[in-house]
Amino acid sequence: MRELEAARTAWLARLDGTETSAERIADALPAGWRARGGLSGPEAELVVLAALAVLDGTVAAACGQARGCLEEPWPTLSLAMRLIPGLSWAHVVSTGAARAAGLVAVDPDVPMRSRLRCPERVWAALTGTRVPDPTLANIAGPGPRSSVALHHDAPPADTLKSRDVVLVGSDRETLVPAAAAFVAQAGQSLLRVRADLLPENVVPIVVAIRREQVLEGAVCVVDLLDASDAHRVRAWRLVRGVWGSVVRLERSPVAMGERSFVPWLVAAPSLLERTEGWRTDLAPLSLPDDQREAAALRLADAFRLSADARHTTVAHAKGAPDPLASVWSAAAAHSVRPPGRLVHVHTASTVGWGGLVVEDDVQSALRALVNAARDRARVMSAWGMAVGRAGGLTALFTGPSGTGKTLAAEVVASELGLALWRIDLSMVVSKYIGETEKHLGAVFDAAEGSGAVLLFDEADALFAQRSDVSDSRDRYANLEVGFLLQRIESFGGLAILTTNLEDQLDAAFQRRLFTVVRFGFPARERRAALWARVFPPAVPTSGLDVDRLAQVQLTGAGIRAVATRAAFLATAGEGSPVVTMAILAEAVRTWMHQQRRALSARELEGWD
Repeated sequence: MRELEAARTAWLARLDGTETSAERIADALPAGWRARGGLSGPEAELVVLAALAVLDGTVAAACGQARGCLEEPWPTLSLAMRLIPGLSWAHVVSTGAARAAGLVAVDPDVPMRSRLRCPERVWAALTGTRVPDPTLANIAGPGPRSSVALHHDAPPADTLKSRDVVLVGSDRETLVPAAAAFVAQAGQSLLRVRADLLPENVVPIVVAIRREQVLEGAVCVVDLLDASDAHRVRAWRLVRGVWGSVVRLERSPVAMGERSFVPWLVAAPSLLERTEGWRTDLAPLSLPDDQREAAALRLADAFRLSADARHTTVAHAKGAPDPLASVWSAAAAHSVRPPGRLVHVHTASTVGWGGLVVEDDVQSALRALVNAARDRARVMSAWGMAVGRAGGLTALFTGPSGTGKTLAAEVVASELGLALWRIDLSMVVSKYIGETEKHLGAVFDAAEGSGAVLLFDEADALFAQRSDVSDSRDRYANLEVGFLLQRIESFGGLAILTTNLEDQLDAAFQRRLFTVVRFGFPARERRAALWARVFPPAVPTSGLDVDRLAQVQLTGAGIRAVATRAAFLATAGEGSPVVTMAILAEAVRTWMHQQRRALSARELEGWD
C-alpha cells in the first residue's frame, strides 16, 4: 500500500505540472504482474492511473482539471498519452500488453476521447482484496487445493514452459485434483474452465483468463470431459487466445490444432486406496470397527469422491442421529451429475416394499438383488469373484407393460440410497453412424463412480439380437450391440433393463445377466390389493367394492389410469364430487375402449 500511496502523490504532482519520477508510479504495480503481463514502464503507469482514478476521488478530479473538463472527473487515453513519457500507440491499441491482458479498457468507438477504465478485479487486487470476476462466473474458477501426491509418471513441472499437458481419464473427481497437484508443483495456481459451458463468443472469456494469468499466475485448465463438438470448437478458440501452455482434461489424448502436448494417463484410485481413504475419514465418527470397515468398502465402491469431498461428507455427518446414513446421502449429493438431456433422474421413491404389489417370488428376487448390490464390493472385489471384470451387476425385468417393472427399479434404487438414471432412448439412439455409441459412452462414463443405478426402459430397442449382415446398416447395427455389450460388462455399478420382449434380446447379452425378474399379470387378489390403495385419503369415495373391481383384468398401470379417470369424472358431475362404483364402471369402459379391448360380462358381474 505504501507503493500505491507514493504513486498517488506522484500522479497528483504530474497532473498539476510538477515533474516526478516514473519509477515511483510503475513500482505501485506488483513486479509479478509486470513480468507475467510483459508490461513496460509506461504501460504500468497507465494501469496505475486507471486504478487510482477509481480508488481516489482527488486523482479523478485532478484528471478532469488537467483536461479542462471539471464535469468529467476521469482520465482519458489522450490524457495518458500526453502525460506518460514513452507511452506510444503500440502500447495503447487493443493488442498492447495492458489492454490485451484486460488490465485497462477504453470505449472502442472513440478510444482517444473515451474514459480510461480499470476493471474492479484489478483495482481491488491492488488494495489486497480479491473479488470474483463476473465474466468467469459459472464458467471458470479456481480449482481445489492440491491434496494428492503426484504419481511418479507425472510429467516434469517445467513441461508447461513449452507444451500443453493432457490429463487422460474418465473420472473428473480424479483428474481435477491431479491437475491441481501438477500445477502446484510448477508453483502456480489453477483456473479451471468448463468447456461445456463456454458461450459462442469466447473473446471476453479469453481476456478475463489472461487477466487471471497476470494477477495470479494462473494456469488455464480446460475441462473437456463433457464437451460437445461445438463446445470443443469454442475451447479451441479459447486455447489459442490465452497465454502460455494449458492443461486439458480429456477422455482420450486427442490433438487440438497443431499444439504440441504431453499426454498423461491418470488412473483412478483403486478400490483398496479409496477404501483406506474412507476408513481414515470415518474414524472421527466413533463407529464399531466392523461397521466402519463395511461402510468404508461400500462407500468406496459406490462413489468416486475427491479427498476434499470425502472430508465434507463426513463433517456433515458429525452429530447426526444416524451418521452413516448422513454420510451416504451427502456422498450421493456430491456424486457426478448425469450428462445433459440423455438421462432423466428419478427422485427417491416413497412407495417402499409395502407399496410394491407384486407376486411373492418377484419381491423375493428384488430383495435378493438389493442385498447383492449392497454386498457387491465385498464379493466381487474384496473376495476377487469378479475375475478381472468390473464386477458390476446387470438385472433384467421382463413382463407385460404396466406390471410394475419401472416402479420396482425405483424401489430398488431407493432401498440402496442411490439415484436412478433412466436412459432417454429418444435422445440416445441416433440414425447417424457412431452417435449412439458416443451418447451411451457419455452416460456410462458419467455413471462410473456416481453411485447411480442405470435404468434402460424397453431395452430390446438397444440390445436386440444381432442379425446377418446384408448391408452396411446391419453391420453398424451389430457394432452398436457389440459396443453396448462391452460397456455394460465393464460398468462397475447396477444396471437394470426392462422389456416386454425378452426373446428379442441378444443371446450374448442374456449370458451376462446376474438375475432375471419376471413380472406377471397380477392375479385377482393382487388386483384387489392395488384397488385398495390406489385412491389417496383425500379422494372422496363411496361404496367401493375392491373384490368386484378386481374382477376386471387390469395391470397396476391400468388400475391407476382408470382411478385417475374416475376422479376426473367425479369432479365433472353435479353436486359434491365422489367416486362411486357407477363412475368407476364408466371409467373402466372408456379405458377398455381406448385399449381396443372388450369387457366380458363376468368382469362386470355384480357392478349394477
